[in-house]
Amino acid sequence: MSNTTTTGQRVGYIRVSSLGQCTDRQLDVVPLDETFTDRCSGRDTNRPALLALLKHVRAGDTVVCHSLDRLGRNLTDLRAPWSPTSPTAACASSS
Repeated sequence: MSNTTTTGQRVGYIRVSSLGQCTDRQLDVVPLDETFTDRCSGRDTNRPALLALLKHVRAGDTVVCHSLDRLGRNLTDLRAPWSPTSPTAACASSS
């Protein structure tokens, strides 16, 4: 774990694959400033809450998710929003 201190927000991202699944276990004990939740398949890269999160985060923020597979199904999907050319420049971590 890094000893780096951040000055930005800790922003949570939760994704479940169906409406019937519970989101409570993913980040329930993690202190967060804001949380974004999607209820849709990971194969859909056009996820409304993820897109809103990407618009919300700023340099210095940390995006926290239960598991990196919540952000994307494959390496390409996972890397795209966090590339060095991305305007957000936030970092991602799993809880």
